[in-house]
Amino acid sequence: MPAKKIKRIVGDEIWNSYFKFCVIRDPFDKMVSGFHFYYRRKQRYALTNKLNAAANRLIGKSKPIDRVSGSHKVDRFRSWVKLGGWVKDRNKYIIDGQECVDFFIRFEDLEGGIRSVCERLEIPFEPERIPRLKHGNRIDDLPLNEYYDKETIQIVSDRYRFELDRFGYTAPEPCQ
Repeated sequence: MPAKKIKRIVGDEIWNSYFKFCVIRDPFDKMVSGFHFYYRRKQRYALTNKLNAAANRLIGKSKPIDRVSGSHKVDRFRSWVKLGGWVKDRNKYIIDGQECVDFFIRFEDLEGGIRSVCERLEIPFEPERIPRLKHGNRIDDLPLNEYYDKETIQIVSDRYRFELDRFGYTAPEPCQ
């Protein structure tokens, strides 16, 4: 749920008094993971979803995932990026252009970040209770850089400039 909506629901007093945190992820890794999630979901479309996707393609209003092309997952990923596909989650930690959370957990250190939150809130840290949501959507062993070429690196860098600058993530070396 977007942070702005949560703030509206709970009101300023509660919003301002609560400790707010979220998980941030390397944009280049997030894009590959997001592509696999959306592509897998597309492969499971019911007939009505397939018909709607086809109709939307005809009128020029289809989602990038419904227009991907390529015979290999890397080609399909690059196609998706070039068609405008991306994971839009900035609204979870930005309201009106300003950061609105108190702490960012880095996905690559999820357990350590959750441990820090638990310590701050003085609640027991139970790592065995950390869910593995969406685990298994990306089932391959390709290195991250094999998904990217110079063009897709530039597109992702432009879309996620804030995250790259704010959190120090860097682009992988492109594969040719």
